[in-house]
Amino acid sequence: RGGHAAMPHMTADPIVAASLAILSIQQIVSRETDPLDSQVISVTFFDGGKGYNVIPNKVRFGGTFRSLTTQGLAQLRKRIKEIIEMQAGVNGCTALIDFKEERPEYPPTVNDEKMYNHIKKIGKTLLGAHN
Repeated sequence: RGGHAAMPHMTADPIVAASLAILSIQQIVSRETDPLDSQVISVTFFDGGKGYNVIPNKVRFGGTFRSLTTQGLAQLRKRIKEIIEMQAGVNGCTALIDFKEERPEYPPTVNDEKMYNHIKKIGKTLLGAHN
């Protein structure tokens, strides 16, 4: 519930809740992920409030997350959801989380070493080693 900025005690501030969620999400990779397991989370947009003296009723933010493994993707999804819900609750807000599950998920690309060597050999034969 938004309200006048002069009376923040009468509101549940979604900007604070979302900001804290974003800061916490940014720590997943640096604090919870093995440095040898490549993962990335990028928050790429934040939309909320248009008035300089009004705490908005809601905000939206989003972005992308990636991992080299399907297990890594599942873990990132789980932690992102947990963090958003917890930060919303701690700040008296509610959260609606949409991972756009209607869109196809792109699994990590895993290269096959034998196939790579085979294609590399064909490329050298057809195009020459200098290409």
